[in-house]
Amino acid sequence: MGETGEVKKKKTEGIVLILPALIAVLSGIATGVFLVDRLFFGDWGFTELFLCFFYVITGLFISVNIHEAGHLILGKLNGYKFVSYRVGFLTLNSENGKIKFSIMKNFGYMGLCAMIPQEKEIPRWKHLLYYSGGILFNILFGIALIVIKKAAKPQDLLNMSLTMISVFSILLGIVNLIPFFSGNNPSDGKIIWSIIFGNPFSKKLMKVNRLCSQFAAGKPLRELDVPSDFNIYQPDALDVTLLFYSYFKALDTDDDENRSKYIKKMKQWINYIPGQLFPHACYEICYNACIDGDREEAEEYYKKAEKVLKNDKDMNGLRVKAYYEYYVNKNINVAKFLCESALEVADRFPVRGQALIEEKLVKRLIDIMGNN
Repeated sequence: MGETGEVKKKKTEGIVLILPALIAVLSGIATGVFLVDRLFFGDWGFTELFLCFFYVITGLFISVNIHEAGHLILGKLNGYKFVSYRVGFLTLNSENGKIKFSIMKNFGYMGLCAMIPQEKEIPRWKHLLYYSGGILFNILFGIALIVIKKAAKPQDLLNMSLTMISVFSILLGIVNLIPFFSGNNPSDGKIIWSIIFGNPFSKKLMKVNRLCSQFAAGKPLRELDVPSDFNIYQPDALDVTLLFYSYFKALDTDDDENRSKYIKKMKQWINYIPGQLFPHACYEICYNACIDGDREEAEEYYKKAEKVLKNDKDMNGLRVKAYYEYYVNKNINVAKFLCESALEVADRFPVRGQALIEEKLVKRLIDIMGNN
């Protein structure tokens, strides 16, 4: 009996996913052998061992930063708009027209550089440059360090630290060139090879990028063609993004039937939602539970997003908190204050199309409170 396409896909992805894990294991073994040799058979003490671990962590941090900086720089050069930059739990977000620093737990990725393509349609090679930026910077940075190390000939520990940083940087570039998913986020390699070979994933990516740029520029979703076939066994990050667009289109057109349908699908897909989108899924499930009168579900999803939501001063976060205060906490004064705060920052929301929807929902709550 032949295998189904879904089974073949899962087997292929499983094999591909072994490769980065294998590289990590082999790197760890090599480092361990080196440390044992130096500590027990060389002239190293525990001070050198501590410094070695410090260099390992520093090397990894620098390598991830170099990677994300590559995306950021090539993205800016190709007209992309900055949204978020994360390395480990350190985060820089564009919030109300300003850069805000925060500490946020990451799920499924070490770093992230989120940017929005320009509204004007750009050729595929410019998208390819943006997605290749991290790998290019990692490999070039690693090679540059090796050249500097050979020219400067530093002392033992510094020599080792430069070696580790250069190796980490090059390995990070190589691993990211492998096509796989981590936390349901596609690796750079998954995107790059898809664009080069023009497979269905790249076509879906270009569709999402186009929708994203038009929505960010202020074009209403009701005027855009948003794919809405979500009978998918294993949704990827792009499917989840399209689900969000379909949901916001339902909000834009006051289509309560589809709004409820897409929220139900969002709850079904909750384990497939990438870490960076998870709080926003909780926002919308909480909001819908509020307006549908499901207090228990509203409280459940508010708690899941509470750490992010409490510090969210953007319009969408303020809108969700306002509805929660009114419908769950029955605190009309706080709800009014949050609505006023949301309207004050409306013109600074990075996605103009969503800002129009947020403004409508906030004004709707103000009208409801005014009539009670």
